Amino acid sequence: MPTQATRAPQQDRSQKRVEQILDAARNVIVSKGQAQMTMSEIARTAGISMSSIYQYFPDKTAIIAALCKHYLDQNRATMEAALTPPPANTAALLDRCLQMMQSYFDMHRREPMLRHLWSSFTTDPALRAIDAQDSEDNIDLIFAQSAHLFDPSVHPVVRHRVQVLFQMSISAVEFALQHEDEVARAIVAEAQDVLRAAWSDRIETIGKA
Repeated sequence: MPTQATRAPQQDRSQKRVEQILDAARNVIVSKGQAQMTMSEIARTAGISMSSIYQYFPDKTAIIAALCKHYLDQNRATMEAALTPPPANTAALLDRCLQMMQSYFDMHRREPMLRHLWSSFTTDPALRAIDAQDSEDNIDLIFAQSAHLFDPSVHPVVRHRVQVLFQMSISAVEFALQHEDEVARAIVAEAQDVLRAAWSDRIETIGKA
């Protein structure tokens, strides 16, 4: 199933039309649920013809992919900011990772629609591939900014351990988001304590600094 836009918007007018379509898709998802997000409903909400939508998106999955990319890019920018400049030691790296975990949680709290979007990853292979690649890219980013903290001989081990801890933090956030705010924040805080303990045992022991 296609997940790419039919054509990339090149002019301001085209870009505004794409944003209009995506905004309409967000509104439909938030108000009616993702199952009710059809091309015709998006067109009705946006006040445009379906043919206008098909100029940019071949199907519903491509629109969902574009929405997901927006939030994945937003999260990536947050991570890049958190890792700049590179951490001076492994303790600082841990602090940055916990900061990124908190930011990921906060982003989902601000945007309830994200939970609707991520549910698509369980059923659509193309979207799962996008998510998997994004996770790999995030690990690459973390390791690129922290490789100097470890002897080159242990880089493969470090990358693997960082990846495991990163996935643990994502899973903890996803679990927390199933609860009301107070309980959710308590779960995130507890998960961060667990990650600190795991970090001390699995990362600090092999760091150079």
